[in-house]
Amino acid sequence: MKRLSIFCDLMLAVTLITLSFSVEAQNFTVTDLGLLPGGTYSFSTSINNQGKVVGEADTSTGEFHAFLWDSVGGMQDLGTLAGRTFSSANDINNLGQVVGSSFTNQNDVHPFLWDNGLMIDLGTLAGNTGFAQSINDTEQVVGGAQTIDGVFHAFLWNAGTMQSLPTLPGGIVITLPGGMSRGAAFGINSVGQIVGWSTTVDGKRHAVLWEPPTYTPIDLGILPGTISSLAIGINDTGKVVGFALIDESSTFQSFRAFIWDSLVGMQPLGLLPGGSGSAASDINNSDQVVGEADTTGGFFRGFILSVGVMQDLGIPLGGTYSLAESINESGQIAGEGDTVIGETHAVIWTPVSLSPQQQIGILTTNVETLVTTGILNQGQGNALTSKLEAAISMLNKSNENTAINQLQAFINQIEALIMGGILPVNEGQSLIEAANNIINLITG
Repeated sequence: MKRLSIFCDLMLAVTLITLSFSVEAQNFTVTDLGLLPGGTYSFSTSINNQGKVVGEADTSTGEFHAFLWDSVGGMQDLGTLAGRTFSSANDINNLGQVVGSSFTNQNDVHPFLWDNGLMIDLGTLAGNTGFAQSINDTEQVVGGAQTIDGVFHAFLWNAGTMQSLPTLPGGIVITLPGGMSRGAAFGINSVGQIVGWSTTVDGKRHAVLWEPPTYTPIDLGILPGTISSLAIGINDTGKVVGFALIDESSTFQSFRAFIWDSLVGMQPLGLLPGGSGSAASDINNSDQVVGEADTTGGFFRGFILSVGVMQDLGIPLGGTYSLAESINESGQIAGEGDTVIGETHAVIWTPVSLSPQQQIGILTTNVETLVTTGILNQGQGNALTSKLEAAISMLNKSNENTAINQLQAFINQIEALIMGGILPVNEGQSLIEAANNIINLITG
């Protein structure tokens, strides 16, 4: 339930062909989280399962402060370390604890933990600067911090102690706009698995997974046609999202969103129509992914990817762009968008539930797309859609058990197509997950 501000924290820290389904869009209501008193700008970075949101906003004096928002109290200024002029919140756990970074008395930037009104300086790895990026419900914090030689390393903070996480074998120091670095950590899940990136022996950045208790880094690799990758988020089943880079220009057009799991490795998530770049920020335990992508004309849009389909979240406040940063277990998305007068405001997208029949209709459209793209032949497609049509008919007659049987027959046929090498695993698994979700919805 955390995110990476791709355009800010990244400085610190082959053409892809994918199937694009035509799909009925998920509907959302949008909540504008507003501003701090006298401010003109806010953006959100994380949302927890209670719908509480954190981020950064400017004040009436032009300072930037971390904020906490909830539906009762609105937007609360969390202040800074030592009364300084800057802080930013990057994550909130389900206990309401917040992590981020703030100026100190020495005008260095340090990671902080905010808990019940108290902001605690977490220190660094004996250097001057650091940032906290993610926190889980057992109060383990990860981020990046400088060592005594001024080089950033990924860290884990646990029970009052900060430890440096190891790099990939032979990982060398590289110079980024934010300084010298060997890596950073961006996400941690409930079991303590950590993701981020590490340098390699040839000076590239690779997405890594650190597994407790040894935290030996696992190289998650790169996408075909790319040279580097960064892991940003991880859910409780160990699925990882982030982005790979075609080159090291750090322009958004070089970004390619990915998802990784231990069975199939790193897979591309694709682009929005007319776009040239995408980056994934977060993933929940239902494998819904959010992030940013550009569209025709270079306009940025937040997206949600669910059951294999990437959906443009549009311009929620009537401006020109949106960014999606974090998603909770209810499917609420935290991000930001600009207004018609050009102000950036933090927002929440809250999903409006679709009926089982509507969701089956989406599945039908996706199967038809597999036929039109030549992945399935017409007979295979007809056999699948007939089962889905029968399921809808049975639901309309309140015959839920027969509808479930039809959906299970659909799943069985998809599994057979995967086993026969006809249907790619990713597309097939997305359809199976969608059908299982509909069954769970029907059974309550």
